[in-house]
Amino acid sequence: MRLKLSPALFWAGVIALAAALALFLLRTPERLEERDRAAGEDGPAPASAALAPPAAEPGGRHAVREAASLGPAMVLAPLRELAEDELRGVVLDPKDQPLPGAEVLVSHAPAAGFGTLDLEYRDVRRLIASSRTDTRGEFRFPLESGPPYELDVRAPGLCTPRLVERHPGEYLEIRMSPAASLAGRVTRASDGEAVPDAYVRLFRYGGHREEYAKITHDDGTYRFADLAAGIWMMELLPEALQPPSWTEVRLEAGGETRRDFALAEGEQIVGVVIDAQTQRPIAGAEISESWTFDRVTRSDEDGSFVLAGAGSEDFYELNARAPGYGRNEMSLQEHKERPVQVRIELIRAHGASGRVLSVEGLPMAGVYVAAAASGWLHDVQGIDWQTARTQEDGRFEIAGLRADAHHVLFVRHEGFATLVYEFPRSEQKPAMVDLGDIVLPRGGQIAGVVVDGSEAPVPDAEVTVYGNNADRDRLGQGIDQDVNYYVSTREGRTDTRGRFRFSDLAAGQFRVSISVVGRPELPAQVVDLGEAEQRSDLRFVVPGGLEVSGVVRDPDGRPRAMVYVSLSQEDNRDDPVEVSQQAQKDGSFRFTGLPSGSYELGFHPYDWGNEDPRPRPVVRLYRSGIPAGTVGLEVTLPWAATIAGTVWDREGRPAAGHTVYAEKNGEWLDATETDENGEFQLTVEEGLLVDVLTRSRPREIIESALFEIAAARESGQEPAPGVPYEEVRLSAVAAGTHGILLRLP
Repeated sequence: MRLKLSPALFWAGVIALAAALALFLLRTPERLEERDRAAGEDGPAPASAALAPPAAEPGGRHAVREAASLGPAMVLAPLRELAEDELRGVVLDPKDQPLPGAEVLVSHAPAAGFGTLDLEYRDVRRLIASSRTDTRGEFRFPLESGPPYELDVRAPGLCTPRLVERHPGEYLEIRMSPAASLAGRVTRASDGEAVPDAYVRLFRYGGHREEYAKITHDDGTYRFADLAAGIWMMELLPEALQPPSWTEVRLEAGGETRRDFALAEGEQIVGVVIDAQTQRPIAGAEISESWTFDRVTRSDEDGSFVLAGAGSEDFYELNARAPGYGRNEMSLQEHKERPVQVRIELIRAHGASGRVLSVEGLPMAGVYVAAAASGWLHDVQGIDWQTARTQEDGRFEIAGLRADAHHVLFVRHEGFATLVYEFPRSEQKPAMVDLGDIVLPRGGQIAGVVVDGSEAPVPDAEVTVYGNNADRDRLGQGIDQDVNYYVSTREGRTDTRGRFRFSDLAAGQFRVSISVVGRPELPAQVVDLGEAEQRSDLRFVVPGGLEVSGVVRDPDGRPRAMVYVSLSQEDNRDDPVEVSQQAQKDGSFRFTGLPSGSYELGFHPYDWGNEDPRPRPVVRLYRSGIPAGTVGLEVTLPWAATIAGTVWDREGRPAAGHTVYAEKNGEWLDATETDENGEFQLTVEEGLLVDVLTRSRPREIIESALFEIAAARESGQEPAPGVPYEEVRLSAVAAGTHGILLRLP
């Protein structure tokens, strides 16, 4: 029998995806007390850097250019006559009529496509050109090919999402909708008093890279206006109260949505920050629950600190940094005492220096350099991203590098190859490691097109390029680490003509992969790129195939959008098709390009916990034996009910860390882990009778023993006896039962 995706594995994937997205979407690390009030009462204040003319950089390709406005008598050329150095289009009003006088801004983000942990660099956006639409609602921009461009369109009372990954040679139809707004009030839950100066951030998923921020007024109110309709995410950071989890809001065109927040006091984290070597206190260290240090407290002269308003479920770690020291993280999951008491040790930092030269041997100024690290340290993801810019003589110095992580050097300058070099393995020994001369050649390009079986372009396909310069190990031997996601991976999308382009690539080997929503993954292509080589011949064909589609609803017949739908081929064990997608707003899902065969569909509902009104919960569901070619499926997810209780040990004390299962007829329905009070809550289908069980040993002890046994057998050795455990089971427990007790033997 094929194993179904367990809750732990499923949510691990969801959390990993959310964490990766969060690395792109989190706010730049400014302190709350340093943030100015957003300008104006209503208009959204950009959280990222404002559009600005490009800075003069050696070898930089961008210059502000006049945008040619089309005359009223001119007619746009058909697609086959589009100039490859022009981006053209038309702006339409909500009735699909041409909209004259709309402002169109073309910008470029130097970090677009990179997964940088430098959020300030990520947020830089340069204005390339701007114009207003003519009497036909049309616009035209002469642009240089190479980098992706972004478009913002502005008109009174109207709005549209930001367009990203646009290239010259496209013709765009941009439809405007009535602008939406969002307003609310933030209060303290204990007494209803207003919470002023709370930071409210609004951002979007889906590659739009739109982000706005406000600070609540003295009466706790905030308001955003002139927003595009659709799904947005909210982050709220008060100064001393517990932040809520990220909140999803759905904004309707022409309407105003309200979200009020009543904030709890939260918990206190008390502790001390000390020098790891001397054991002396460190004054002025910054401590935060977030890796971005959005909300911080500082240590006193004796190294002590108090972080108030802690305990948000979005944060499970503590981060600390201080001048002259490397940053450090620690997990809070094992700290059960209240208040949480911690001792944070910081290690003296080291630095790196070097010089960047052109291939002609000339020093290059203004080059972005970063020392980056990411890996599993101290039971949490340990990261580092320290930056500098080269001076007029091409030299740079990067300070503040943590001593417990291996770094790579990331070198980025538009128009030139993006380089990555491993640090020497002995990087922590000298106070300043000399990386020598870095020669920066002109960049190469990989470009291509994605089409379907009928040669029609496939727009909005996700394109990923993975690889680095061939001499990455020139300075030191690399080690396996997670930093490759941030320095070796670039992501983009195909435009309306199915084209993609990645520039500023180094000489080396690159793997290009394509992902189309709802379709099986295409075979990747490997490109060996020479120095400054311009490749534009890549071609991906999305094959035809069969379809599986339908709609997800609740028992009342309402569509459910917040459902993760997975599809797995059942009759091909060697190379099964596995693909997933998010259900649409109307609850629909559609998988295409499938080979013939039988498939299993999995429906995994989720929510962010802060929807208002929060939808009635439903449970996951699996449907097997679905033949390819099945369309119009009607899937109803059953209502959910909870089973709650407590696990005690043999002495009658709460037993933390034990996994509790809900089973029926030998098949698990849900699983969870007891908290520090031994409490648990399971979710099952309403009306069911199930078995609830746990084991006398914590899950991690059993899994560790099973792993050791499997490893011993694989190596041909006699495995040691397994960890004995006993099972505790309650049978025929009705969904909705609370207060049950499982006592361990």
